[in-house]
Amino acid sequence: MTSRQILYILFFAAIIVVEGHKRGGRIPPNERAPYLRGLNTTITDEYHKIVGNPNLTKKQFRDAVDTFASTLPPENKKLYSEWKSRHESKAKQLTDEFHTKIASLSAEAQNLAKQMKSIHDNLDITRAAEKEQIHKIRSSASESVRKELKGILPFHGRHGKKERKN
Repeated sequence: MTSRQILYILFFAAIIVVEGHKRGGRIPPNERAPYLRGLNTTITDEYHKIVGNPNLTKKQFRDAVDTFASTLPPENKKLYSEWKSRHESKAKQLTDEFHTKIASLSAEAQNLAKQMKSIHDNLDITRAAEKEQIHKIRSSASESVRKELKGILPFHGRHGKKERKN
């Protein structure tokens, strides 16, 4: 498993948590990570402490989630493995799509997209640092380049916020 694939897995796990926080911290049972089903609150609280820790680098986060998953009952471990496998597959698909999509962009937009992807792929920074660095790069781009990049990069944007209408 590559670090890029792991990063996509973490990204999707973070989305699940963020969506839960938007609902007052409650995630409907059908939207919870499948490997958490049937677990008591002590165990799920442990998971949420990991996911909600902003001080972990992405590598530390990945390692902590893997360590957590290794302590789960056999059925939940199996669900985690299946979930992880699906997300690794999705990560590969997103990477392939990224390379296909940026090929048609201007040179400046391609350069910025590659810079943002490089930051995204860096596992030695926190998720907050990633967001801040990508925001800086994106903010420094011209409006035309930002429009080109819109929809190309699955790992940046308004992070769940509705688009503003001008």
